[in-house]
Amino acid sequence: MSDMSDMSDQTTATSRRWVALDFLRGVMLLMMMVDHAFFMGFTQWTAAKEWLYGFFGYVTAAEGFYFLSGLVCALVFYRGFLPGAVVPTARLWRRVGTIWFWHLVTVVAAYLCVILYATDRDATLVANPYLSRFLEHPLGVLVLAPIFLARPPFLDILPLYVHYLTAAPLLLRWFATGRAWLVWLVTGLLWGVGQFGAWNALFEALRKTWPDLPVDGGYFDPCSWLLPFVLGLTVGCHWQSRGLTAIRAYGAVLFPASVLACVFFWAHRHGLIAGVPPFSAPLIDIGRLGPIRVVNLLGAITVLGFLIAWFPRVFVWGPIAFLGRHSLHVFVYQVVLLFAAIPVWVWTQDLPPGDPRGLALLGATLLSLWIPAWLHHRMGHNRLASSVPRGRRFTN
Repeated sequence: MSDMSDMSDQTTATSRRWVALDFLRGVMLLMMMVDHAFFMGFTQWTAAKEWLYGFFGYVTAAEGFYFLSGLVCALVFYRGFLPGAVVPTARLWRRVGTIWFWHLVTVVAAYLCVILYATDRDATLVANPYLSRFLEHPLGVLVLAPIFLARPPFLDILPLYVHYLTAAPLLLRWFATGRAWLVWLVTGLLWGVGQFGAWNALFEALRKTWPDLPVDGGYFDPCSWLLPFVLGLTVGCHWQSRGLTAIRAYGAVLFPASVLACVFFWAHRHGLIAGVPPFSAPLIDIGRLGPIRVVNLLGAITVLGFLIAWFPRVFVWGPIAFLGRHSLHVFVYQVVLLFAAIPVWVWTQDLPPGDPRGLALLGATLLSLWIPAWLHHRMGHNRLASSVPRGRRFTN
């Protein structure tokens, strides 16, 4: 009986941890929607945007998403790459195909929206850097975006997941066979390449070769942004191979410094520390994931990890976890909404400061994120029900 109770306790703890990951994804989806809404419109609330963007200082929801992607990837697939195990490469490839499919959906939907509103190119809209590239070459983007040669804003996030999950079998094999050093050697070299802008230089050369094509390397450098994904892989692989004891031991040493670092970076970003000059742009560059952002990310991960361990019930609130459980579909909906509501974003830029209509619109936008989550949840239940033989569907 004691063995059964121990197993039950472990299952409960594991389930709680997984729900916490869903909860974090849900929070980051809400943060990302707010950030994108402020970028697209609500220009009269610049001060609010400055305080809401980068909640942990120089860390945004994007870093968290890539870290959690690597963490979950390792938790799900790591054991399959141990010697003698059945390699789950096919499952990983199916996941890559799924993400690519939804990237294609967002590209087509964005193209249709841009074409629909192309006859009403308000000066404010054309000046918006988050839309101008697509407006200049909509057909070119439609052709090149599915093969990742055009990555306009908001359509440059899912391609990185495709890249990293495609490389995941090799990285997990190295982790599983004791070659973590090789993973980090490659990751460190690529991050260094990213700091010198080699990725953008490549696409600048392509634009000179084909000036009539909307070739675009995207906002996020894939070389640099591999680092948060691999950091997640590292934690996940240690979790699977050694449990949480070793991770907590490392974290306990780093926790005090991590708290201080997060407080410092947050205060520094908002100019609250007198006498400390701003960091130089390369150190905090988000596109290349500058060194300060990496340090800040490590601190945020450590702090959040311990908060989840100490206050597990805080990080399992159902509605937020439900949103995070369907993060891919919610994100796709969010991107399509950003393009579909182009006239709305133009309208918000003309609102006076503090206009309650803008706040009500933002609230309705956030609440609407639960629509795709609910639809995907219902579709999943329907598929599950249809896969059960009719005579056994309601039996125990």
